[in-house]
Amino acid sequence: MLRLYGVMANSVTRRTREIGIRIALGAALGGIRGMVMREVLLILGAGLVVGVPAALGLATFTKSQLYGVKSFDLTVVAGAVLALAATAIAAGYFPARRATRVNPLEALRYE
Repeated sequence: MLRLYGVMANSVTRRTREIGIRIALGAALGGIRGMVMREVLLILGAGLVVGVPAALGLATFTKSQLYGVKSFDLTVVAGAVLALAATAIAAGYFPARRATRVNPLEALRYE
């Protein structure tokens, strides 16, 4: 979670000027939050697309190495995906909230 939070916080910091201009031109705060959260969901989706098949592939390897371990348990996989999604949303929420609090005048003077 801390790494995703760091990536999103850095992204919001880099885009402070852009966000300030959007707010100055009248963008809705929900739209700004949505812009940041879409980026979080894109990262989450990419991670799930790569991670879930890799985990299922390694599960068959684990079954061959350990006695009494099932290779595929849908509830465990679904629980892991839900836990990862909740963590990613929590990690993206705070930078998104901070993005909506950008003062347009300070953002235009930024850098």
